[in-house]
Amino acid sequence: MANRALVKAAADKYIKKSVAVGTMKAYKKEWRNWLNFARERGYRLAPPRPLDLEDYLVSSVATRASVAVLETISASVNWHCAEVGAPSPFDDRRITLMVRGMKSDFRRPVQPMLPFTKSHIRAFMDLG
Repeated sequence: MANRALVKAAADKYIKKSVAVGTMKAYKKEWRNWLNFARERGYRLAPPRPLDLEDYLVSSVATRASVAVLETISASVNWHCAEVGAPSPFDDRRITLMVRGMKSDFRRPVQPMLPFTKSHIRAFMDLG
């Protein structure tokens, strides 16, 4: 049987390769942001409790509003929870619905398309 330490080292190497360096930096930065926020408020650091994460998400969106911020927070928390074998607070239905609602605030309104008319079609046909 293979030496368990060698197998673990090889597996760790492949896991590390599975995520781009820039992505990992973003996850670590966002995780540090969470840890600082949690310490300031006296929250449990890891894994984040859903109610504590609600506070963090609302605060983060108020100061750094974008879908990208929400996605990075979600991915970072999911990654770190998976690393320690803990359930992610993003599996909580309330968090899922809250994030969905937050993302809807960032969507641009859909611009209605004008219907094609016969004159449009004729103009396209004349081009060929």
